[in-house]
Amino acid sequence: MDLIGHGVADLIFDLYVERLFRQVRWDGLRLDLANYPYPLLTVKLHATIEDRLMRARLAGGRETRDQIATGILAGHYAQHLHPLIEPDVALDLDVGVLSH
Repeated sequence: MDLIGHGVADLIFDLYVERLFRQVRWDGLRLDLANYPYPLLTVKLHATIEDRLMRARLAGGRETRDQIATGILAGHYAQHLHPLIEPDVALDLDVGVLSH
């Protein structure tokens, strides 16, 4: 099943944003995923993985899709994807409970 083409991946990502990522806070900052290009990232990441997999196999390599994806996310290659991978960070403007 094509989760991206059917919009399921977007719904799952939205759920993660709503229930998980909005809770992530550190040093007065939080993730700002309001304009995160998730659909574009998934398409480009998939194309890059498939391209690298094909090149590796033509050269006799044995890399798997998982190894390639991990390498991209770790910053070993596909530098052109890094601006898409790294989400924006914003000030956490929720005041919360003040303590004295």
